[in-house]
Amino acid sequence: MKGHAPERVLWMETQRAWDSPWWRAVGIGGSAAIASPVLWRLFQHCLWGVRWGGNRMSDPEFAFSLAFTLLMACAVFLLVYFLRMSTEVSPAGVRVVFTPPGFTVRTVGIGGIRRISVVEYRPIVDYGGWGIRWGLRGRALSLWGKTGIELTLAGGKRLLIGSQRPGQLRDALSRAMKRKGG
Repeated sequence: MKGHAPERVLWMETQRAWDSPWWRAVGIGGSAAIASPVLWRLFQHCLWGVRWGGNRMSDPEFAFSLAFTLLMACAVFLLVYFLRMSTEVSPAGVRVVFTPPGFTVRTVGIGGIRRISVVEYRPIVDYGGWGIRWGLRGRALSLWGKTGIELTLAGGKRLLIGSQRPGQLRDALSRAMKRKGG
């Protein structure tokens, strides 16, 4: 698909991490876990004059520590808020993109697909979680949930693509394969 003229998209799904209660908890909880200790120490320092560690920090050091911590907390929150996985089926194949950072994780040409199965899987047990993973069953690309399609590729390798609409994804790939004569 790379280097060719853009082809018509037959099917597309974009999953947002923020739509998953688990990922939402990671974003909010991770931000709170990073910011809470520093904000608590700020509260103690300002109201009761409690020193930060053994030595009192200078105002610029304190301001830098506070700003850096809040920046990290915001970065975790925004990463989870904007994290997406897009799956696109065209007559040429299937492409999976994670955003941010926006790179194509995997492109599989229609000719390289031997079998398509809708599966329900156990993300943590089968692949060690969500994301770009390798497990005993092969490679997995998933953002959240426990359904998807498993592709058996020409060399016998397996690729799981997580989807909230696995039946539609399978049907779109089947249509693309028929068009190519596969």
